[in-house]
Amino acid sequence: MAKTDSRPVGKWDRNASAQPSRRTGVQPLLRVEPLEERLALATFLVAPTPDVLVPGSLRDAIIQANSTPEADRIVMSAGTYSLTLAGAGENAGATGDLDVLGELTIQGADDATSIIDASALGDRAIEVLGANVKMQDVVIQGGTADQGGAIRVEDGSLIMLRCRLYDNTAQGVDAGDGLGGAIYQSGGTITLDKCTFSGNQAIGADANAADTDGGDGRGGAIYILNSKGGLSGSLFQDNRATGGGNVVSHGRNSGFGAGGAVSMETSTLQISKSRFLRNQATGGAGSDQQVAIAGGQGYGGAMEIKYQSSVSLDGCTIKGNTARGGTGGDGWQGGEGGTGDGGGIFVGFISDLTLTKCTVTGNQAIGGHGGYAEATPFAENAGTQTGGDGVGGVVYGVTGVTVDIAKSAFRDNKAVGGEGGDGPRAGNGGMGSGGVIWSASNDQAPAALTFADCILQANQALGGNGGTGEGPLFNGGAGPAAGGAIALGTNVETKITRSRLQSNIARGGAASGGAIQTLDTTLTIANSTVSGNQSLGGVGSYGAGGAMCISQTKLTIEDTQINRNIARGGRGITGGGAGQGGAIYTDALTRASLRGATFQGNQAIGGPGNKGFNGGLAWGGAIASYGGWSLDILECNFKQNLALGGPAGAGGQQGEGSGGAIYCDTSGLLTMKASVVTLNRAVGAPGSGGGIYFKGKGSATTTDSVLSKNFASTDGDDIFGPVSTDTLAKPKGPKRR
Repeated sequence: MAKTDSRPVGKWDRNASAQPSRRTGVQPLLRVEPLEERLALATFLVAPTPDVLVPGSLRDAIIQANSTPEADRIVMSAGTYSLTLAGAGENAGATGDLDVLGELTIQGADDATSIIDASALGDRAIEVLGANVKMQDVVIQGGTADQGGAIRVEDGSLIMLRCRLYDNTAQGVDAGDGLGGAIYQSGGTITLDKCTFSGNQAIGADANAADTDGGDGRGGAIYILNSKGGLSGSLFQDNRATGGGNVVSHGRNSGFGAGGAVSMETSTLQISKSRFLRNQATGGAGSDQQVAIAGGQGYGGAMEIKYQSSVSLDGCTIKGNTARGGTGGDGWQGGEGGTGDGGGIFVGFISDLTLTKCTVTGNQAIGGHGGYAEATPFAENAGTQTGGDGVGGVVYGVTGVTVDIAKSAFRDNKAVGGEGGDGPRAGNGGMGSGGVIWSASNDQAPAALTFADCILQANQALGGNGGTGEGPLFNGGAGPAAGGAIALGTNVETKITRSRLQSNIARGGAASGGAIQTLDTTLTIANSTVSGNQSLGGVGSYGAGGAMCISQTKLTIEDTQINRNIARGGRGITGGGAGQGGAIYTDALTRASLRGATFQGNQAIGGPGNKGFNGGLAWGGAIASYGGWSLDILECNFKQNLALGGPAGAGGQQGEGSGGAIYCDTSGLLTMKASVVTLNRAVGAPGSGGGIYFKGKGSATTTDSVLSKNFASTDGDDIFGPVSTDTLAKPKGPKRR
């Protein structure tokens, strides 16, 4: 069983129900300030010397500074200051790390040549205990500790200007956590300006005994707890947070890897004009045993934000970061792959995230590979070694979070399900959901999401490939895909305004929502463009909602262009898969209100049938509503949409094509007023309702609308079914807006 401290449970498999522990006392936001001198400082000049307690050495200068009551300054000449006087655990600076106990400024020669090297020390470089420290133009490298590989700050203030922290490691011990590869900050404040963090790691220790968990790795560069701070003009590159593996017999869970660059709890951070590049959070590997252990969770490729924390990013670049689940262990029953959540950012448990004028590209949330299973194909629990889910290519939000995004661009991000494990009976691939963002909450903790003046383009949700079994009948199936850009769960009030959702894709075993997928929530879209998105079903399965797949949701769309989206069913093992709702698919308990929207050139296309079988059905070139819904349409335009039944296999027949513009199933309520439905087509065997297809015991009414020049290959060019057409002949159409 996988560890679950941040995993949601409940509706839709991912809606959190557990309440977070609430921590208080978050302080006001901190501004970055220059390193000005406010007091006359006692100055110590140091040069590279052996690490001994002699005048002129760095260690001696810090001990001398600790002994004075006033603020002090240490000026470092260029060179490498190698720390070698081992002896961790004492707090006077005589051995091990350099302990700072009073107010101190450390000034290097420039931003590259004054180097503190702790690689031979077996400890971090500097520990700050209740003091205020400023560092300028200093490089720190090679430090190692379980908390803060380079610097540990306890209830103090840390200010750094033009500093570089390279190749430091927070390594957990005795199955413990590794926190803050470069910096561990607990309490106090942290301010970073024009700093670089590269190649730092936070690594959880492997489980070391039966019935223990692997340790967590959190904050590949920085771990922040109960603090406040500001970051500006800084670079976080190639940092990693890695969970500990579970490599012992009868172990429990593999460790988490969280916050490839930054992990923070109960803290506040303002970040401006900074870059987060190629950071990684990876779950630990599961152990090999008879019932193998699942891989650990990897979340927040760049950042982990949780427990009443608040973060704002302004003018930042978030590029190429990855959250990856750990690989499941091998055994008679193979372990599941771990989940990868939030390729860029994990935000959870009553926290806030704001992005303004940010560029966000190439981030990935990837589920872990399922382990190998030795069980025979018909054995109990055979084939359970599924790939892990990949959820939220950029952002994963859970339980009462507020995410506010403005004037930002999201391109080429992916949520990818992990591959199923191999074996005599192989495992299925994992789910890919929310190429840009996945967010869900619960009934007790409302959440909110807004996009304003944003671009979401060419993002993808991809189901993982199934594993390889003993022949085609025992291969694993592809995992599902949902929400090429956005996936929403319970109680997330979502508003999208003046934005563009373009060329996003959901592709998997079953595919839902090329751009957006929702369940049990509220969604409003206004003054936006939703175009060129695709929902592409895999072998024998459906593609639903080329632009949006909406379930149990209150949906409002106003003054929005929804054009050239495609829902396509997959090729059949027998019959072809269904294509449903070229633009929008709605199902049970959805209430949809459309005002001033244009639907043009959308397509629902059934998949090809196998030999001797029919092609897949196609419902609703623009909209398919199914299973107890209401659809209220005012001043909308439906033009040149297509429902096209899939091609037949040899000896079969073409699939059904129904509702060139709109398909409505049983027990629904359709109301259309002052709208135009023209030049739409329903083609198939049969092909019915070129404009509108309505079936069942519900109610359908059109008023002051134009339905003309539509085509159905079998029956009902404009309308098929019991639709009331009050004043249908009046050619008013939508008002110009």
